[in-house]
Order: sequence, then structure tokens, then C-alpha cells
Amino acid sequence: MADVVTLGETMALWRIDDVGTPVNGSRGTLGFGGSDSNVAIALARLSHSSKWISALGDDELGSMIARGVQSEGVETAVRFSNSHPTGLMVKSPSKSKERFVSFYRSGSAASNMGPADVSEADFEGAKLFHFSGITPMLSSSCAELMRKAVSTCKNNGALVSFDVNHRSALWDGLAAKATYLEFCREADVVFGDREELSLIAGESLNDADLLDRVAQLGPKHVVMKLGDEGAISLSGGEVMARSAVEVEVVDTVGAGDAFVAGYLSACLDDEPAEERLFRATYCGAQACTNPGDWEGSVTRDQLNAARGELVS
Repeated sequence: MADVVTLGETMALWRIDDVGTPVNGSRGTLGFGGSDSNVAIALARLSHSSKWISALGDDELGSMIARGVQSEGVETAVRFSNSHPTGLMVKSPSKSKERFVSFYRSGSAASNMGPADVSEADFEGAKLFHFSGITPMLSSSCAELMRKAVSTCKNNGALVSFDVNHRSALWDGLAAKATYLEFCREADVVFGDREELSLIAGESLNDADLLDRVAQLGPKHVVMKLGDEGAISLSGGEVMARSAVEVEVVDTVGAGDAFVAGYLSACLDDEPAEERLFRATYCGAQACTNPGDWEGSVTRDQLNAARGELVS
């Protein structure tokens, strides 16, 4: 029985060594990555029990992903499909929002998930359910799946955490807005960067007003991820900001998921806003020091060792 449940697609990842578009002969590393499993792994490293629900192809890549997630101490509830493959993404290193990344997920096992793929038992005992805006974009059946998951968890008294995580390659902002609004109204915690929250709440707002506009939809916590600017949150009517932790950046991919895990970890520990933002910014920064999607996630011991030096 896990305290935190996540649900969403994880793909095999071919990570190219050199920056830029791959060419014939490019070398790289095979691994895996996905927003929701990234968060589950990061929370497990922070000593929280976590569970990841998804679908994978009944193939070598699917087996690799399932074993890899389980090896990080995450409970898995995976349906293996004989008719749909595991998705694949190919990316090169990035130190900014500009990066080469290509997804091969059309017709994947996860994109064919639907409401029948989960039951109330999958969420039994969960204190928190986390998901991103990526999954409902994959297909209409995935959107219905997420509605069922959110409804089930709310009925069982679990907190609901939603990371907008907008992907323009999957749908444009105007088409996505209605779905984002729907899930923001159901969520207790909402995460997004300035652009994503502006998509939901409207343009030409300062950060404090933007957070307030999203909070008016219903969430108790609204958290803006600002990358190298740090973060700002609105919780209990209080706006709080924290600057970024300075690190030598290797790759920014996965930093947002680590940030989310840090914040949720502090929520699960019933910590105040200052500690929530400290964990979020510290975990997000450390993720940037590793080229993998989740491999840079910190442990509880690393977090504790850093606290005395960084909390001011």
C-alpha cells in the first residue's frame, strides 16, 4: 500500500551524447523517462512509499522500464499489451528550454489506456494522487481514465496533485485549456511554469495575481516553477518566493518532475511553505546535474545534508 500513486506514460529513452539533432553514427545511452514515474522514483528516494500505474508494450523496452522503476523501490501496476508497443523518445542534452527531443508514442500501449485499466483497489490507502497534463492529451480514453482516477481518489479522501506540463506537440494551448481548467478545479495542488499558468488564467498578469487567479479555481496550493529564477507559491493565502539553488547544469530535462516531488514530499511531511519551496528548488536543481530524466533525484540523506547549508 503506497502513500503516493502516480499514473502516466513512461517511454524508453535514447539519450544522445552530443547536443543537437542526431546524425548517422550518433552515440548515446538507452534508458527510460516519463513525468509520472520520474515523480514516483524521486518520492521513493525521499523515503515515501510510491506506486506507478501505466501500460507498456509486452516487449524488451517495456520489460526494461518495469524492472528499472521497480529497482528504485516503486510499486508498479503495469498492464503489458501484446498489440501496442512501448513508446520511445530520442533527445539530446539541453541546458535551457531549447532542446532536440522527438517522441514516437502514437499507438503506444499507454496511449490506449482507458477507464477499465484502473479500479478503486489501485488507489487504496493513497494519501496523494499525482498526474500531469500529458496523459489526458494522449487520447480521449486517457482523458476519461484520468477523470476516473481523480474522482476515485477524491472520494477516498486523497489529495490530488496536478502538474500542467503542457506539450505543444500533443495539442495547442487553446484546445488544451478546457481540460487544464477541468483538472485544476479538481486538484488540491497545481504546478506550472509562468507560461502554463498564464494559459489557464490569462495573459498580462503579474506572478502574484496569476497565482491568485489559478487558486480561485479551487486548489489549496498553486506553485509556479521559474527555473533559474527559483519558484513562487500561493498557499493558505500566503505568497512566498525562493531563489534557485545554483548548480552546474548538465541537462534540465526532468528538473520539473524532481521539483514537484520535493514539494509533495514536504506536503506529505506536513511541512510549512518555506520547507516546501526549499525541497522543491533543491531537488529540481540537483536533477539538472545529471543527464538522465530521473537519475539525478536526491535521497533523503542528501536532502538532510544540504538543509543546514542552504536554508536561510
